[in-house]
Amino acid sequence: MVNFMALEYKLKSRVEFDKSIIILIIIAAVIAVTVFIIMRNTRTDQITEMIENNKGINAVFLVHDGDQLLFTEIFFYNPETGKGALLDVPGETGVIIKKLGRIDRIDRLYSSREPDEYISAVEEMVEQEIHFYIEIELEKLSAMVDIVEGLEMFVANPIEIIDNEQIVLLPSGSIILDGDKAMSFVTYKHSEETEIDESGRREKVIQSLLKAFQQQGQMLTSDKLFPHFRKTIKTNAESTSVKSFIREMENLDTSRMVFQRILGVRRTVDDQILLFSHYDGNLLRETVRQTITSLANIEVVSDEELNISIEILNGTGVNGLASRTSQVFQSFGYDVAHIGNHESAEIEKTKIIDRRGDIAQAQRVASIIKCSNVESAADNAVTDDENYTNILTENIDLVILLGKDFDGRYCKD
Repeated sequence: MVNFMALEYKLKSRVEFDKSIIILIIIAAVIAVTVFIIMRNTRTDQITEMIENNKGINAVFLVHDGDQLLFTEIFFYNPETGKGALLDVPGETGVIIKKLGRIDRIDRLYSSREPDEYISAVEEMVEQEIHFYIEIELEKLSAMVDIVEGLEMFVANPIEIIDNEQIVLLPSGSIILDGDKAMSFVTYKHSEETEIDESGRREKVIQSLLKAFQQQGQMLTSDKLFPHFRKTIKTNAESTSVKSFIREMENLDTSRMVFQRILGVRRTVDDQILLFSHYDGNLLRETVRQTITSLANIEVVSDEELNISIEILNGTGVNGLASRTSQVFQSFGYDVAHIGNHESAEIEKTKIIDRRGDIAQAQRVASIIKCSNVESAADNAVTDDENYTNILTENIDLVILLGKDFDGRYCKD
């Protein structure tokens, strides 16, 4: 005979047990949601955290037209000093593409849908982590430029651009490009334009864009405008990171940015001309490391002190030493008017030669590379010392003659 009382008790117990489980699940869900909301509202995004801790930020700007990569600019920035540098990466840079088993253009790896493989190749080339990328499609570049109210830049010589059978004239001097003109400026090609001019034009675009972030930062990151700006870019950074980055650009010293390009030789490989960085890329990696170090230097030089013209001569057998050293002084804001090789490659001691009659100024410059050997040749007072030969370029205030005691950053005792 069935014990109905016992059965009823079991059913009631099971219902109560099921209710307890449901209540516990609901409580756990509420706690989980609460924790998630708290974490979401209180967590610090990567870029903000790096800014707050004064850590260097490496970003890469990729401007493309479909799957055609137009140009790549790596932006190195130090939040503590407000100093920045741009490195232009030509698409024809030669690298080993392992999956293809051959040497080819680095931009062969680029895909607008999945740029990670290309960015990894860039990271490997410069031996630096890229913290985030900003990808800008050509048509959206036009919209972005209009949102930031134009790109302000200086054009040395007038440019005539034929675009879709229309002629676009850009006068020399300080100009502001609207969206359409910015597109024309980016895609402009001229047979007489040098590699230096081409890379400089690309760097000017990003420099001007960063300057626009600086001037329009508060407006761009506002709730009203940011959604429109965000639609013009593709990035792997969170929106909070993008906002932090734009706001931080208010501290960037855009007038003293360092501009770099890959130095190397061009060789024909499989019927295409590729650019190969000197010394299997070691020169490039050393230059990048040196640049990042100089960006972190907190020493500030006044505008009055910067108002001198410098010539750097390499008196050693180390190729490219004068060029790399110029980047150190440019990062401090100095005007390096000329670099070259001294007629002797056997100079033992680095020497700073004052031609302005301001030995104190020369000593301040010398302190940047910890050089104690400072002399004066003011008023073109030439001695018989062979070290003075080949250094009296006109309109040069100060000459830095690099010797074997210079390690690329400092003079050794």
